[in-house]
Amino acid sequence: MKPIVMRCEYLSSAAPISAASERSERAQTAQVVCCSCSSASVRQSLVGADETVVVVSSRCLDLRQTVTTSMMSSKAEVTWTPEVVSDSNSSLTNEGHSALSRFALEYGRYHGYISVVVCVLGIVCSLLVVAVLTRRHMLTSSNYMLTALAVCDLITMLSYIPYAIQFYCLYGVEVSPRRNTLAAVRFCLVHANLSVTAHTASIWITVALSAFRYSMVRSATDGRTVSTVSAGNDLRKSRWLVLLVCASCAVVLIPNYLTLVIASKRDPATNKTMYDIVPTSSQLNSTSIDVALNTVNFWIHALIIKLLPCVLMSVFGFLLVFTVRRQRRRSQRLLQGSGKRTAMLVSVIVLFLITEFPQGVLALISGLKPIYFKTLYAPLGDVMDIAALVNNAVNFVLYCAMSRQFRQTFIELFTIKPNFLCGTSTTIV
Repeated sequence: MKPIVMRCEYLSSAAPISAASERSERAQTAQVVCCSCSSASVRQSLVGADETVVVVSSRCLDLRQTVTTSMMSSKAEVTWTPEVVSDSNSSLTNEGHSALSRFALEYGRYHGYISVVVCVLGIVCSLLVVAVLTRRHMLTSSNYMLTALAVCDLITMLSYIPYAIQFYCLYGVEVSPRRNTLAAVRFCLVHANLSVTAHTASIWITVALSAFRYSMVRSATDGRTVSTVSAGNDLRKSRWLVLLVCASCAVVLIPNYLTLVIASKRDPATNKTMYDIVPTSSQLNSTSIDVALNTVNFWIHALIIKLLPCVLMSVFGFLLVFTVRRQRRRSQRLLQGSGKRTAMLVSVIVLFLITEFPQGVLALISGLKPIYFKTLYAPLGDVMDIAALVNNAVNFVLYCAMSRQFRQTFIELFTIKPNFLCGTSTTIV
């Protein structure tokens, strides 16, 4: 068979391609795919390669990932040759990517156990937050949004625990028939869609909360008083706002739901079938619509889920601080309550910015320079996951540290006190 040779824009050189071609001619049964970062060209070369051996002599992980996903439904055996490709133009990228890959591999051994511990603690904390904020005297518009935020975090962490146990703790991070069963991968697909929806909703609920809180503080600054009727209207508005945010997130993430499918492949060592989740654009029968949908989904994650919420939270956080400082000149009494609540909300915003903004920047860079998706974004995936999980888990500690009303209600919740009744609602944010 005539060898098929492809050249990578970033890592190609003539000598390794020539050497690979010579090995293929001697083998008589191999196709050589050397350093191609083009998913479309690789998939085209692999059409009908069910009975051949695909030899890849490359350090290019874009190529390796493309070949692996493209051959999931094929019976061909994939043989990986030593990493022989080097290029002075890409030496810095390769060295950095190699270090990140080693770090990702090393951390991946512990990620499952760390994430399970964080999720268990976070679930307990989220349940406590919901229990405190749903007390009758704590029902306010802001507290309702904080409750919705805690529920979204709770869903994310509940989904992550079985995922981490199956795909990290029990069978490691390598694909295998025991790890990648059909049932496990089906759950992984549900987890991927459910967790990204819940996490996106929690991000945008925080944006809505910061905007809602700014509107309330601005009204107080303008001298408008809050009556029982207006407080009830605000509570109803917050409920509709949360429902609107959740529904909008589900609609925006439709491309995400459509771009992931389950593919199967036989393990050469055991002849057992194993499964994995792959993008529709990597399949042999993919169309231009699949590729376009995958591109749209990527930019939705980078811009709408990451960068835009961070920008909006930063703007509303700045406006909150500015408005409260302006209040200080007019009324020290008004500042006492709103200042503390604003400080806590700003702390929540800062935590979100710390975890989400770097991901948005990396996603943007990866979109502009695709090579950085494999060299930077993918190796840091587990780190970004654990950062988001920690952010979900620490809100309870933050509320306890910065809200006296939350602490008092938490203590009273687990203390038997007769005739406990509060007639007024109190917000912690």
